[in-house]
Amino acid sequence: MSYQILRSEPANCEAIYLKAKALKMQGRFEAAIELYEHVISLGKSETSTIKSIYDMALIRVAERDFYLAYYTLDRIESIPPEIEYLYQLKVFLDGAVHMIKKKYKPGLDSLCAFDQTKVSDPDVGRLALSLRAFGHFNLGEISPALELYNRLEAEGLISEGDVYNKSICKGILAGEAGEYMQAEQHFRKAEQLNRLKVEPYFYIAVGLRNPGAGPPEVHDREPTRGVPLPGRPEEPEARRDQETRGGAGDEEHRRARGGDTAERLQLQHALLRRHAAHCRRQLPRGSAGLR
Repeated sequence: MSYQILRSEPANCEAIYLKAKALKMQGRFEAAIELYEHVISLGKSETSTIKSIYDMALIRVAERDFYLAYYTLDRIESIPPEIEYLYQLKVFLDGAVHMIKKKYKPGLDSLCAFDQTKVSDPDVGRLALSLRAFGHFNLGEISPALELYNRLEAEGLISEGDVYNKSICKGILAGEAGEYMQAEQHFRKAEQLNRLKVEPYFYIAVGLRNPGAGPPEVHDREPTRGVPLPGRPEEPEARRDQETRGGAGDEEHRRARGGDTAERLQLQHALLRRHAAHCRRQLPRGSAGLR
């Protein structure tokens, strides 16, 4: 219908908008954006202009470019709360951008205030739950994160990245409960999902496989940060590592392998915590869970 109207009225904003929307639904995003921009440049219909900006922001969300989606929506100087679909998308994008900036608490506040029933795109609702879980995950609030991942799974909305983070959460909780073999199974599952991520190796390495060492207090409540892949450390780190291993450290390692049971377990736990502290010093800034 819009094509027929455009033959006689090539500057009809509503018809151009409908054509752009049809292209968007076909996944032809760049062609759709070109027409949306044409609607905006004509400036003949405020309604068509607002809907065009809204749809362009949704395209950027689909492309997982939350920054560009945010700035696309920011082209509207003031979004009145009564235009609920537009206002709620802005709330979602506020939360998403905070997550990217690692400002997890304000990000969670925005995402919890987001009403997904007002935004027609189901992908936005799924992302809101996933990002909320990711925020809890990074704040060390493992149980709430796991609840949200379970909800995503129950609703058939869970992504591979969510499954990875869920496995890490389950492993941490199992380790804290003293269920070390079960914890290792969860970390092994995460390892199989993405062998390039280092979190599973880290958690296994710091002693979850050793029930005698007690629950390791080394995950730093930051389960999405990982240690670097094996390689030559920088010189300052190499010196600290050498200091850790040399002198009295050698004696501690010998005593950890022998001596009475109580002293051996105490020393094993101390050495594991020292190793974890060394690993945390090497944690790369900006590492994040698989998404």
